[in-house]
Amino acid sequence: MFIPNKMATGFLNLVLHAHMPYIRHPHDPCHFEQKWFYEAVAECYVPMLHMLHGLQRDGVGYHITISLSPTLCALLADGEVRAGFEEYLERQIALCRHETAQGQGLGSYYLEKYREVQRIYRGVFEGDLAGAFVELHHAGRVSLITTAATHCFLPLLDDCPSALAAQVRGGLRLFESMTGIRPSGFWLPECGYSAATEEALAAEGISYSIIDAHGMLLSASPPATGIYRPVTGRHGVVLFGRDADMSRLVWSAESGYPADPVYRDFHDDAVQGMTEEEIKRFVHPSGERIPTGLKYKSITGRGQKETYDPHRALERTAVHASDFVDRLAEALSGASRLFTERPVITLCFDAELFGHWWHEGCEWLGRVLTLISARGEMEMGHYGDGAALTGVAPASSSWGHRGFSETWINPRNDRLLRYIHDAARTVTRLASEYSPPADTGVTGILNGVAREALMLQASDWGFLLNSGISAEYANERVERHYHRVKEMEGWLLNGRPDGKRLAEIERDYGPVMEADIRWFR
Repeated sequence: MFIPNKMATGFLNLVLHAHMPYIRHPHDPCHFEQKWFYEAVAECYVPMLHMLHGLQRDGVGYHITISLSPTLCALLADGEVRAGFEEYLERQIALCRHETAQGQGLGSYYLEKYREVQRIYRGVFEGDLAGAFVELHHAGRVSLITTAATHCFLPLLDDCPSALAAQVRGGLRLFESMTGIRPSGFWLPECGYSAATEEALAAEGISYSIIDAHGMLLSASPPATGIYRPVTGRHGVVLFGRDADMSRLVWSAESGYPADPVYRDFHDDAVQGMTEEEIKRFVHPSGERIPTGLKYKSITGRGQKETYDPHRALERTAVHASDFVDRLAEALSGASRLFTERPVITLCFDAELFGHWWHEGCEWLGRVLTLISARGEMEMGHYGDGAALTGVAPASSSWGHRGFSETWINPRNDRLLRYIHDAARTVTRLASEYSPPADTGVTGILNGVAREALMLQASDWGFLLNSGISAEYANERVERHYHRVKEMEGWLLNGRPDGKRLAEIERDYGPVMEADIRWFR
């Protein structure tokens, strides 16, 4: 979908990547890592969807691309997880009421926020957020694409082509089964590009993807248009280069818009001033001081922080939105004087930046889309002039620390790579030996092995081990998935399937998070 505007200087390709790791503990209302999902839904996905549907209703002619990971889609569709989210909202509302009664001036602000999320989630979207995304897709406002089955950093699988193919193939199959959409684009997790990765995309008929700027610029023969035009890669996939400089204005907590002193401070949480009794009552029965999501201070700067002023912060989003659109127009105008074809600026962000990490981000984004539509200086889409594209051989790259694979291969997490490769070899061998499996019991075990191997490959575990955030949980997940692969392999080798144990393992997964051994063939 491209918005026709022949007078526009160029194109804006805005891509939001929405992903959450498959962390499913719906019956533990205080599970720290499970709260990541609930917070993302309450602070990002519900407000963003409400904003996007509102712009559509108001006739704003915007178009963006949103990548939904299969694991996120599975969690959004899971009835037990949905119920857990409803309970989370009730607990947050109770906490806000308590804070208001204690004289906290911002307690009523957050109380209204959570009540509004509850109203929209139940009454407007009826709990079906994936369906709300699909509606925008069919309305032509959003192009929905997807990513790898479990958000694996795909270059780690360059030496395991069957596992690499399974991540791509499985991601597409899962996404299509949950949304009814077969996407033409594919988000490379962490923008992780390699020649083998592109080959796997081409084999599945993927038309386009996004790589980081240096992946394009460090190619053997860099394109004359730099990152301002898409190119075709080694295997014919159209590749867009992420504009890191323009993106930095939006995501950088040091120099970007979110660093403005009037915006809400993400790190200063209400739990820091709560008594142990209050924590046990409203936060965690053990008394553990996990963040509540209620933040009362503005970024301010060094020293004593000021109380957050929501009205003042929202006013600032208008200033920053106007500044950003001015800068976009200036960049496109400058690039258009250098090339015959109209330039393309590609901007990519994690969706959770808007509303979660940057509290005012959804408001800013809505203002940006409205301004771009009204001013008519650029078309929102991928590219639409039909001009021939330059062929390049991009360099292996990512948007991780220092731009390559360091985040996922370093002394803090490199043992994970041995587990991933050993499990990949195991499932590949089983896929070949049991082709096609005749016994339904054997098929269930084989699919179970495939699912555990895919879960092991999730980039989230390596990221958490590298950062030290929830490293203990990440290590437990790594051990669990790897040992299950070996356990089920043992059942097959010994000819003694354990149906009771298999059922126990399958209870960890919701009804839609399936896997198929055939993806590895």
